[in-house]
Amino acid sequence: MSHYALFRVKIRNPNVQLFRQAVNATLQKLKARNVTISQIGEKGLKCTFNILGCFRPFDIILTNDGEVSIRADVMYREVINNIQQLLVQNYTALALKHALTQLGYQTQTQEVKEKIYLHAVRGW
Repeated sequence: MSHYALFRVKIRNPNVQLFRQAVNATLQKLKARNVTISQIGEKGLKCTFNILGCFRPFDIILTNDGEVSIRADVMYREVINNIQQLLVQNYTALALKHALTQLGYQTQTQEVKEKIYLHAVRGW
């Protein structure tokens, strides 16, 4: 018997464009299948997808209030934790890169062993 629940993600009021990029990067790392992304209201979105080996779909939800959560069957708790970690990691790297670029830094990202390194050099 399945039981779905919402699991909060530690991202609040994200930049929607950067959040979409973070979701796409997360889905690529998870090798997600059957991906559907829908707009919800003005700023919200819902991304539904499947992961190989999991029989039930997952949802990543961004509400119009800026809350981010994952809706999934609780039996996939380990997978949910992985999704949360990847989503936060990808969004944080993209948001930091965006902020540094706005401040005049030249940035470059590199992924090594599931970690994202961001190199920034002041362009003066």
